Amino acid sequence: METKKEKKSTPKAAATSVKEEKATSKVEAAPAKEKAAPKKKASKGGDDLKKIEGIGPKIAELLVDAGIGTFAKLSETSADDIANILAEAGSRYASHNPTTWPEQAGLAAAGKWDELNELQDRLKGGRPE
Repeated sequence: METKKEKKSTPKAAATSVKEEKATSKVEAAPAKEKAAPKKKASKGGDDLKKIEGIGPKIAELLVDAGIGTFAKLSETSADDIANILAEAGSRYASHNPTTWPEQAGLAAAGKWDELNELQDRLKGGRPE
């Protein structure tokens, strides 16, 4: 027959061993994170779409995944088509306004960097002010 002292110590001992197991499993799981595949570049050898005002790394990746990886391709894509790509990716992206992105991409594709900079100075987050 167990005494009260033995009964109280048993759950603590069990709890301690469970904590130790969790800690051990976390330590063992850590190397798996290091082996994760490297992040893919948003442009996949295309242009750096992040140079377009309003496009960040995540949106650039979405566009590349949709087959729009260059300034020339982006300039040929309608704002409505870009908006559809963003909407399919979720509300976080659907809130962006790609109205000026094709125009900006056209200037970038043509190498008109000064004109692109002037246009971007008039924009706020890729949107006309």
